[in-house]
Order: sequence, then structure tokens, then C-alpha cells
Amino acid sequence: MINSFISPSMVIIIAISISILSCAKSDDHLLSLDCNFVQDDDSNDGYISEEERNIMDDCFATRLSDASDVRNNLIGEWKLIGHGEGWVPKVSQPCISFTITEFELIFNYNDGHLDTMTTHIWDIETSLINTPASFSHRINTTPDLSIRMGITTFCDQYMYGDSTPSDGNMYLFEKVR
Repeated sequence: MINSFISPSMVIIIAISISILSCAKSDDHLLSLDCNFVQDDDSNDGYISEEERNIMDDCFATRLSDASDVRNNLIGEWKLIGHGEGWVPKVSQPCISFTITEFELIFNYNDGHLDTMTTHIWDIETSLINTPASFSHRINTTPDLSIRMGITTFCDQYMYGDSTPSDGNMYLFEKVR
């Protein structure tokens, strides 16, 4: 009896409508990457500014130490606000954002050579450092992120990783929502 009321074309129209609505709904939680990457060899993008260093120092002093606190605080939208390079500080700051839900991490990246958006399952990995009272946390993704940022310091409004002392990079993110 249902077949007499629903034609094949009606089924296609319903399927397309559902697809469009589900795509529109999922796009609502994506942070737009309102950043246009421009390589500027004359800028100081690759150097860590005094403001970036102050934010990192304050964040380190008030860092979240409990893995569940880190995990809960990560849910939201994050945008790269600071960047530093190791021995070659002429590389301009890339455009990077994260949208993190309870189980999913959407990574948006553009540096002029790589322009990508990927989706990952994520969790917090905790490691013991030297003594039982000292722990380090990092975001663990499946599949692995294509860009290693070494984010290991998390506080309420910021997170960062700084590997510049060993010729790596520094990435400083701010929670925007």
C-alpha cells in the first residue's frame, strides 16, 4: 500500500533533502578558517614574540594537570594565534584551527604548500615524566595528524607546544568558542 503513495522520484527527493540537511547541520560546528596564508619573508612570523612568550609562561603556570580536565576543556574551537620556528624563522605562520567535539577532532590547515581538512578520533594520552608527581598530556589522534605540533601544555584559554629549543616549531592556540 505504501508503494502506491511514494514514487521512485519521491524517494530520491527525500534522500537528497536528508543529505543536504545533514551536511548543513554538520557544517554549523566547523570553525571557518578565516585566514589566508601568505608567505612573507620580511615578516617576523617565525620568531616568538614577547606577547606569545608571556601567554605561554602564564599558561604553563596555570596549566591543567588532570587528564579529564584537559579532555573536557579541549571541547570547542581553537585557532592558531602564535607560531615560532626553530633555526629557520623565515617561515610565516600557517593557518590552523581545530574543532573538537566529545569524540571527533576536525583539523583545518593551510601553509601555502598543504591545504587540508581532516577528521580524527581523539583522546588524551598521559605520560609519566621523571617522578610520579609529574605528568605530561598530549592529544592522541586516529589517524595521526599530518602535522606534528607537539601540544603538551593546556590551560583554560590556550594550549601550546614549543619545540624551538631543539630546532622544532612552536604552535600557540587560543580557544575561540
